[in-house]
Amino acid sequence: MDVLTDMLRSVQLRGSVFCRAEVQSPWGIRTTASRHAPFHAVVEGGCWMRVGDEEPLWLNAGDIALLPHGAAHSLSSDPSTPAQWLGELSLEPGQACVPALRLGGCGERTSIICGRFELERGPLALFPRTLPSVMVLRGDEVWLEPTLQAITREAKSNIPGSDAVVARLTDVLLVYMLRAWVNQHARRSSGWLAALADPHISRALSLLHHAPEHEWSVEELAANVGVSRSALFGRFNEALGEPPMRYLTRWRMHLAAEALRNSEAALVDVAEEAGYDSVSAFSRAFKRVTGQAPSVYRRARAS
Repeated sequence: MDVLTDMLRSVQLRGSVFCRAEVQSPWGIRTTASRHAPFHAVVEGGCWMRVGDEEPLWLNAGDIALLPHGAAHSLSSDPSTPAQWLGELSLEPGQACVPALRLGGCGERTSIICGRFELERGPLALFPRTLPSVMVLRGDEVWLEPTLQAITREAKSNIPGSDAVVARLTDVLLVYMLRAWVNQHARRSSGWLAALADPHISRALSLLHHAPEHEWSVEELAANVGVSRSALFGRFNEALGEPPMRYLTRWRMHLAAEALRNSEAALVDVAEEAGYDSVSAFSRAFKRVTGQAPSVYRRARAS
């Protein structure tokens, strides 16, 4: 399993589409900050997107914008157009799988698929916290148009199973987005996706993910990826915001938490799988990362 797949699996990703915005200028919609990661895919026309106090971005038909940290933002036909809060607007359920939002005047028509991804935000969230605040991919990606067409077609239908198809296609959309972002932008940015674009850090991540129970040291890791200890330490820390061994500890605790949630394995076995010789050492590390002892964590998730 490659590292990107590993990380996507680790966040227990769930995607959904909550409305089809069918708008005509002049129009404006604003949202508050969210604990989810919203996305907007422009199917027809175009619109301006403003995130916080940043300069507005123009989105053309075929473009898609993802806000991994759920930042407050607005969409509009023109940056100067007053925006209405999304929570005050009514959706039209109709017979379609995804309800429609109709807004605006008699001007140019724009159609937008609006959805969100649920991403883990807690202390074990290795992945979302290192993503940029806004990710925009343009419609010249060969996979984007057919994927959006399929989502739009299912969203407008009322065929049994359409909800499930939209959810699965939305998950696929995120995988495509992240993969394209690595190829296009990651080398010019920082964070987890930038780490994947660095062949040495990516190789180090692969080693840590493949054998988390191994007693790794920075020296051994650097030797395996072909760089000096100081170079690996510096580049890893710069890209991911933490040194390799701290990352390894949190990855081990993530895997342990998954085992505690989804299995009845004895604590000694969970500790061993995480690379610890004693339950007490494992318990201290787990509590340091999650704020809870393993037994307390297991009982809380079970209830």
